[in-house]
Amino acid sequence: MTSHDSLKTLQRFLDIKEPTMEEAIEVFTPLTVGDYDEVHIAALLTCIRTRGETFADVAGAAKAFLKAGRPFPITGEGLMDTAGTGGDGANTINITTAGSLIAAAGGVKMIKHGNRSVSSKSGSADVLEALNIPLDLDPERAVRQFEASHFTFLFAPAYNPAVAHVQPVRKALGVSTLFNTMGPLLSPGRPEHQLMGIANPAQGQLLAEVFQELGRSRALVAHGAGTDEIAVHGTTEFWELRDGEITHYAKEPEDLGIERHELADLVGGDGEENAALIRAVFEGTGSPAHRDAIAASAGAMFYLDGQVETLKEGTEKALGLLADGTVAAWLKKHEEANYAE
Repeated sequence: MTSHDSLKTLQRFLDIKEPTMEEAIEVFTPLTVGDYDEVHIAALLTCIRTRGETFADVAGAAKAFLKAGRPFPITGEGLMDTAGTGGDGANTINITTAGSLIAAAGGVKMIKHGNRSVSSKSGSADVLEALNIPLDLDPERAVRQFEASHFTFLFAPAYNPAVAHVQPVRKALGVSTLFNTMGPLLSPGRPEHQLMGIANPAQGQLLAEVFQELGRSRALVAHGAGTDEIAVHGTTEFWELRDGEITHYAKEPEDLGIERHELADLVGGDGEENAALIRAVFEGTGSPAHRDAIAASAGAMFYLDGQVETLKEGTEKALGLLADGTVAAWLKKHEEANYAE
């Protein structure tokens, strides 16, 4: 049952048209500890959806849930996370997840925070499991995996259990809410660098500003021609946070050093099917469209990591690591390892 104080906080917030970040933190904090009835959670999410999400809403909610979450032992400097909002309906292969493996093979310190499928046939956890990358590791084993491979996966429900209070309401409402964009913001690694794909380009500037508020030094928010990926089928819009400044620009596939492909060429299946397609790319026998899309995503990660000066150079680096067998060898070495002491 919602406590008296929490209900008063909620009632005040529902009447505020332009909340401050502090007011948003205050109203979301009871939600993180299960101190709202479902009807009150629904009222909060519906109110924000109706008036439109603001920077204060998103940043405040993220800060409240990060405070309630379980941190990973390794945080901050030099770490990278990558994720997308989902919700684009394209059902592509797991492009960003595959790109993050190439990045790790190339030395990027990747702590990937994700979940099983919500809006597609295959979430990041589903495809990594099918690639025999160990999941659900306790923090100590996850640290050993990271130190051995530059990669570990942090299963979202284990590190952000408070989000479970929201899930029944989200499912019952059946519409997009603030929490469609919240997942990528709640990385337990508190990474310095982040790549985030978004299905709704109207959120690009806002999310870049939220990343700045959350302490990212470099971040890219990307929307690719209707998808939450860097596009091989059209124009990708980028919002780049660097040195405290946010810039907005667009790139075509040719600008990234790859060919143009049809979106239909990227359609995937479930975790097992996508893993087979990704493994083929790593082994040099995959579809050119899959290879180029994954390389473009990895290229953005190399760019954020400071290994290259441009997105095109990053893509070229990723293609080189695929061509010379580095990525295939990395996967063979690190799949199915248990990282026991």
